[in-house]
Formats: sequence, structure tokens, C-alpha cells
Amino acid sequence: NKFDDWLINYKLSPEYELAKKAELYIADPADLHKGLSGKEEQFMSNFAEQIPVVGKGIKASERGYVGYLNKLRADVFKNGAELLAKEGKTFESHPAEYKALADFVNSSTGRGKMHKALEDAAPILNATLFSPRLMASRINLLNPRYYHKMPPSVRVMALKDMGKFIGFGVTILTMAKLMGADVETDP
Repeated sequence: NKFDDWLINYKLSPEYELAKKAELYIADPADLHKGLSGKEEQFMSNFAEQIPVVGKGIKASERGYVGYLNKLRADVFKNGAELLAKEGKTFESHPAEYKALADFVNSSTGRGKMHKALEDAAPILNATLFSPRLMASRINLLNPRYYHKMPPSVRVMALKDMGKFIGFGVTILTMAKLMGADVETDP
């Protein structure tokens, strides 16, 4: 119920309109028009939900996962959009910046853009590969050209976020090594 309430309230908010125009991905498993494409890739099949007793737990797990990612995407996009608005940039005057922000938020949460030829085949690819959009997002985030193509204000936000992410990972690995864990230092 909380998931449904949040999604309904978000869709009624002005933030949702901006997010949709900028192409921020918000999963809606109840959207019958999208079918399985309205789900996160990790839950593309409904088969496991049909298992007696265990199926309810799997469905609850999917709701929790999708709800968390939706809220995370919405909050991060809103924060970035507020920074752009403080610079005097609106979607109408700077659509490329808002779209680049949404694309970065999508990629950093595992929903990367794929080549147009692969986009229609995403459900088939997901049946044969594990999460092709996740793979695409990781390729994007590791590719310097991805950042180079971003508008400068969004590039700064994205690089700061990646710096924080890398710094956090290095800190955790350093602490683990100092405590005696066997840590690989060759990237």
C-alpha cells in the first residue's frame, strides 16, 4: 500500500511531469500497457510469483526493490533539477541538461540506455543475459566519452557523484585491508 500511495502521489506532483519530460525512468509494475517492460530487469518474469507460499515473499521483495529505486531516482533527480533551477535553467530553456541529468540518474541506478537497435529487443536480451540495461549503465559510467557528452553543469554533478562513490569504495577497502582482510589492489 505504501508503494502504491507513493507512486500515486508522485504521479500527481509537478516533479513527476518534469521527470517524465526529462525521461527519468520510474517503474510501474501495475501499468498494463508496458507489460514486463514496466518492471525492473531483475524481476522481468512473473513465474516466481506463482510459487505457492514463497510467491508472496517474492512479490513483496520486488515491490520493496522497485519502490526503493523509484524513490531514489526521484529524489536524486529532484536534487539535481533544483541545482539547475538555481542556475536559472528550466526544462523549456535547457532541455538537454535535464535529459542528461535524468540519463545519469538512470545509469547510476542500473537503467542504462542501450543502442536504439537493442532497445526493442531488451526483453529478449533480458531472457538470455542478466540485466542488459545494468550492463549498459556500467559501460556508460566507465566510459569517459559518456561524461564528455554531458552539458558542463550536469557533468560536474555526475563527476562529483562518481568521485564520492569511488572514494567510498576505496575507504571501505582500505579499512578492510587495515583490519587484516585480503584485499585486491589491482583494478
